[in-house]
Amino acid sequence: MSLGEDVLSSPILWENLLWVVTSSSQDDEQNQNIWVLDSTKNTTDCVQSRISLPVRVAADPLLWSRAGTKRTHGSTAAAILIYSSSDWDAGLILVDLERKCLMFSNDGSSGMFFAGEIGPVHNAMAIDSQTGAVIISDSLGSVHKVNLETLTISSKKIANCALSSPFLVTDSCTIIIGGYDGRVRCLSNDLDSMCWSIDAFSTVCARPLVLMKSENVVVCTTAGDVSVLNIFTGKEQWRYRLPIGGEIWSDPIEIPLNSLAAIGTPRRVCFGARDSRLHLLNVPTSTSAKHEVC
Repeated sequence: MSLGEDVLSSPILWENLLWVVTSSSQDDEQNQNIWVLDSTKNTTDCVQSRISLPVRVAADPLLWSRAGTKRTHGSTAAAILIYSSSDWDAGLILVDLERKCLMFSNDGSSGMFFAGEIGPVHNAMAIDSQTGAVIISDSLGSVHKVNLETLTISSKKIANCALSSPFLVTDSCTIIIGGYDGRVRCLSNDLDSMCWSIDAFSTVCARPLVLMKSENVVVCTTAGDVSVLNIFTGKEQWRYRLPIGGEIWSDPIEIPLNSLAAIGTPRRVCFGARDSRLHLLNVPTSTSAKHEVC
């Protein structure tokens, strides 16, 4: 069906309802909206709701179905969508999925949370599946941790530049994040301490990737470097550079191996680059292994 507006986000599915962000022009201004569509109905009557956004959002939202976030009048919202804003001093937007509306601050005056505390956000957020805490990195070099139940925030400035999307390492209770200053940093989950910080020698826009059941994190840079670091020390264990022109901006993903694969077997990592290619790389998890391009 045609919504008559540009679709900006990937659809989010919750209980047969699709949620998408769109953009429309009115009086030379760009307005953004959230459309709620019933996936079980035909195109003529599938629209359930259209929610106007007070600010612009950039990255795809997070869906959290065990939120326990208090509504203005005391009841609890079990499931919410969390949007980060790309505007200055706009913070977060929370959408009540059950009521199909924006959630408001305690005084009922605003549909934005932590405005003035979170800078513009252009990257994906992360959520702790155990606690429900949302981890956010902004373009001003700060990392934020938001408790959705208490609607409280803790923040730490770690750089004077934009940061990549964070990767939350639940096993070690740490957060690994890249920076446009060419550094990769590892923070404690409570943001109180810096575990390590290393120089990647080029801008890190892509989110770091911790390989499954390993002590390794893959870091990609705009110089075309793919590095494997130890998640506890940050020590580089392996590096490979793509041919000239292979700037890496996209987030890498891991393609799971057969469950019977031996420990130390190279892992398969996939990512796109600015050489018009999709790369599939066998990444070693030990210093003695050599790279292999598939």
